[in-house]
Amino acid sequence: EKLPTPVTDPVKVSQRLEAAALARKQLKGPLEFRVLAEDHSAPVRKEPLVQSPQLGKLERGELVYGYPGGGWLQLMHSELENSWVFIGTRLSAVWAELRVTARSWNALEVTWPGLHEEKRVAYNVEWRTPEGAAKQMKGHKVSASNKVVLGNLPSGLLCFRVGARVAGAGNNDDQDVKLWGPWAELEAGED
Repeated sequence: EKLPTPVTDPVKVSQRLEAAALARKQLKGPLEFRVLAEDHSAPVRKEPLVQSPQLGKLERGELVYGYPGGGWLQLMHSELENSWVFIGTRLSAVWAELRVTARSWNALEVTWPGLHEEKRVAYNVEWRTPEGAAKQMKGHKVSASNKVVLGNLPSGLLCFRVGARVAGAGNNDDQDVKLWGPWAELEAGED
């Protein structure tokens, strides 16, 4: 006998609520996200679960603010405050939007807006060849600023993303907030 899909999953909801609460505690304020949903609007849910009742929707191009928790964004500063939207490919973290500022035959300089309010933040820019590429390659570079030069890159289309780790008080790693921006495709090599 097939059981119905549960409307709530207390363990997942609790983990996502705890992650958003940690972000609220450690960050100086809510983060800005841009709604990317191309095919249709981004549904806003009562709880951070796809099975949760829909309370509203966000349209492409809107800017929203909130605290991330387990792949979901708990909305702030909105009539839908404390409701949730799945980040996935529907939202883009504005702080992590990559831009190429210089290039050479095997290197790129990339920048991103960053988390300027945060004092104890480290960034990690990852790159990889696209899925299905003949030769799978990847790399990363850590930075204390919102700019890095990535060298020894293969020419062609590559995928990049930036992550941030905002250190909590003391030396307790489980109080750190870990954030990831979306993957973006950028062309490496000279124009």
